Amino acid sequence: MPVTRHLPMLFRQSLLTCSLALYALSIPSAAQASPASDALENIQKNTWIERTITLRDAGLTDPITLSNNDMRQEFFFPVPRDITLSDAHVQFQGAYLKSTANFASLALLIDEQPAWGARVKDHDGQLDTRLPVSNGLHENGFVRLGIDWSFNTHLRACEIDRSRTNALTIDPDTQLRYRYDLHTLPSLESAWGTLPHDVILTIPDEQLDRTAYDSAWRLGTALERSGRRVTVQALPKVGSQVHINKLAVPEGLLGIPAFDALSQPGTLTIQNDAQLAALLILQARAVVGDVALSNPAFASRIQAMIVALEAQLQTDPEALAQYKNWVKQRIQLPFSQSNQDNIAVTLLGTIPLIVVKDNAGLQAASLFDSVWKGLLKTKQLNAILAHPPVNDTHHSIPLDSLGGNTSSFNVVAQGDWFANFPLGAVVANGRVPNQLLIDVSAAPGASATQPVASVFWNGILLSAQRLQAHGHPERLLAQVPGYALGVSNSVRVSFQRQPSSADCDEIPQGFPVDVLPTSHVRLGPSGAADSFIGVLPKLTDTPDLILPEAYLQHAADSLSQVVRLSNASALSPWGARLVLAKDGETITPERAFLSMEVPIAGTTPRILVAQNHLQINGQRTDWLDVIGLNDLSAAEVTKAGEYSGILWHALGTQSSAAKRPFVLNRGDLVVIGNTGPAVWIDSSNPSASLPPGAEGSPFFEWRNYLSWGIPVGAFILFLILLTMLMARRARSKRRPE
Repeated sequence: MPVTRHLPMLFRQSLLTCSLALYALSIPSAAQASPASDALENIQKNTWIERTITLRDAGLTDPITLSNNDMRQEFFFPVPRDITLSDAHVQFQGAYLKSTANFASLALLIDEQPAWGARVKDHDGQLDTRLPVSNGLHENGFVRLGIDWSFNTHLRACEIDRSRTNALTIDPDTQLRYRYDLHTLPSLESAWGTLPHDVILTIPDEQLDRTAYDSAWRLGTALERSGRRVTVQALPKVGSQVHINKLAVPEGLLGIPAFDALSQPGTLTIQNDAQLAALLILQARAVVGDVALSNPAFASRIQAMIVALEAQLQTDPEALAQYKNWVKQRIQLPFSQSNQDNIAVTLLGTIPLIVVKDNAGLQAASLFDSVWKGLLKTKQLNAILAHPPVNDTHHSIPLDSLGGNTSSFNVVAQGDWFANFPLGAVVANGRVPNQLLIDVSAAPGASATQPVASVFWNGILLSAQRLQAHGHPERLLAQVPGYALGVSNSVRVSFQRQPSSADCDEIPQGFPVDVLPTSHVRLGPSGAADSFIGVLPKLTDTPDLILPEAYLQHAADSLSQVVRLSNASALSPWGARLVLAKDGETITPERAFLSMEVPIAGTTPRILVAQNHLQINGQRTDWLDVIGLNDLSAAEVTKAGEYSGILWHALGTQSSAAKRPFVLNRGDLVVIGNTGPAVWIDSSNPSASLPPGAEGSPFFEWRNYLSWGIPVGAFILFLILLTMLMARRARSKRRPE
């Protein structure tokens, strides 16, 4: 009876025990995810992209020094307008030197809001300060860094300390850092705006056909015109060498052959496609770059990499399942569902990638120009035709469209206004910057001394004048000389006031000044056609790019040279026509041209190269004959019939592209080294280096007339003296004896 009574309870206890046992057994199976699976899952969860922009990237390559008693300066870091920034901050770097015993003060502002301040009492020191930037959207398209430097002296308030030994130096490595979630990238425009300064352009193979090569040089040139630095690489394959930089392989992936090969930094020779797939997981940029030219073979190669790594994970089912999930989430090859779309931003491994079909380089180069890129609010599109609009009646560009801020600011003693932009923004349609018109307005100050406004282009003083300072618009007109142009350009308007204080009893106050939105750059023809700056506007229209057909066989190396020289000569990436020459063929141009290592009919080159032998011939005698040079190139202005152009020569077999950007803007001969132009020569037109319009100045006219005026004047003087002598003799004959 008791046993019978306890049976249900025993049954329940047995059932509970079995359930606990089954649960206990299930725990190890759920927790037995392999280390490789865990590592792949953690990688997939990391969706952040980091970006860094330095003042050096914006073209400010030299340190900036603030040395007046009360100096203010602003810098602008470009950011995408429609991307939410996270962990954004400016890392300010600089140094100060103070010769006086008094305190100095430094205030740093972000977007006009105080972010950091300190009293400086030491004689000298270094600054490395992190300044927080508000997260979220920056719809004005930039982050503003303001710097306010001032110091006390033993002088009275109205007296100015003109010493330059109390100075703050701003390091060009001062930078903005931010990150964003790659899943929040909304459009092609945003993807273009977040590209790093040093861009990698990936082509499908080392050998390209004519169509793909034509697209690649146009796309690369458009990237350089936007202020970026382009490196061209072929999509890696077995046998390719890939540089691995700061790559940390998770411990859970060690033991898998493809990942083991990536554990050592340096240059890796690819042994199999699985290693490339492992790079896609850890450092996709090393494989596909930032912008890629795509064709069917490109997609096939990516697919082969994925399958190769999948084979190495067969012995680890958990890792294999996680890897397949990663592929589903992170490998999004474009153009697979539609044959019509030809430009897209997609997710490939760890990065967003801008992909252009190999026959759509012309459309992409035009769309990403500043005129049209504001329309790219989608992630994928079909560009049938895109060409910058040609304005045949008005050739001017407002400075506010080039990044100039039009809000007023107060000036006590000196204040500067800046606009920074790449050369491609102001060179188009066969015209170059010819005049700079700056409209300013200044309020009257307490001093009777008129304020002075000075205009600079890349640090070169173009114009200066005293202002009436009556609160109404006033115009400064400046000629823009060709030698002032650069790959990156900066227009600076500097306002100087004389601080005033009655009997030194008042503290000098700032009064507002403004650079008005009517300020603009006027485009026009340049100087003589027998100089680089004379040929440059012709290459911005519809020129010929003449290349050896052999360039297609080693596309990555040759494209780097072509892109660099195209940008240096302002060659239009949408108006130019590609002309290929067979080995030994001589080309007769049908328009203005840039020829690279292709002989031009009807011309006699003044620069002769053969292996490492360089000769430069002058008009009357030879100028240079040197053997033993290497890794150099040279360019010269030449003319074939009615068409002017540039002829480029490589010196030696290892001639590499210049590492620094430059513009062909001086003389008519140049020797180019690794760091840019090494020697400029003006062989035929000394006045080509003068600012446009200088030939109309009184001094220039006097100098011209002097060359022939002295002999003519002497002859006239001789006639006058002879006439006077003859008249005197006639009078003496008529005089009565």
